[in-house]
Amino acid sequence: MSNSRKADTHWIDRSADGCGPAAPSVEEWDEVLSEEPDGSLLLAIEVTPGSSRDAVVGLNTWRNTLQVAVCARPRKGAANKAVCDLLTAALVDTEATVALVKGEHSRRKRVRIEGASRVAVLNILSAALEG
Repeated sequence: MSNSRKADTHWIDRSADGCGPAAPSVEEWDEVLSEEPDGSLLLAIEVTPGSSRDAVVGLNTWRNTLQVAVCARPRKGAANKAVCDLLTAALVDTEATVALVKGEHSRRKRVRIEGASRVAVLNILSAALEG
């Protein structure tokens, strides 16, 4: 069994040369982006701090997380702020607000998105994955 992420059939990576698989289906997003009874959305993410760029990198359907890379180091909340800033910038066309609700000291986090529809967020994040 290979240790390579690209060999894992559950890994969807958009950071390569654009020759990757098709955009993730709505069903692949079901556990990653869930809608709460109050209308807000919860986004499960996994962060790679100290990266060379701030970007939405891929969708890991095995872990049910959106892979996000940020340049900031995990010091004094800098990486958490960078994640929220990245998502806010991606959702700038909506009137969404983004807040970290779980995982302050972990790579795996939950982010609450308020003020945007699930369809709009899915379209924006899918487009970010396609590059």
